[in-house]
Amino acid sequence: MDHQHLIQSLKDDAEKNLYVGCSKFTKLSAVLRLYNLKAENQWSDKSFTVLLSLLKDMLPEANELPDHTYNAKKILCSIGLNYERIHAYTNDCILYRKD
Repeated sequence: MDHQHLIQSLKDDAEKNLYVGCSKFTKLSAVLRLYNLKAENQWSDKSFTVLLSLLKDMLPEANELPDHTYNAKKILCSIGLNYERIHAYTNDCILYRKD
């Protein structure tokens, strides 16, 4: 995907209402908030997909919420907002990265 197309896609997601009549969330803001919950609570990709699918079914028809973790990640990774899990010992007292 070229740089110009990436910027346009991001702009579209930031301006597109989550569903018709929704003024509180855009497609991008909803995905950001939900993905933040995923990261903070250490949800698996599978459990997050289940949540997205359920929320998509609860929202009005033709809503813009992605229904799979992969599709949510595509939106966020395009702007460099991905996360990396670093395993730590109990109580997070020591972190090791690589060797």
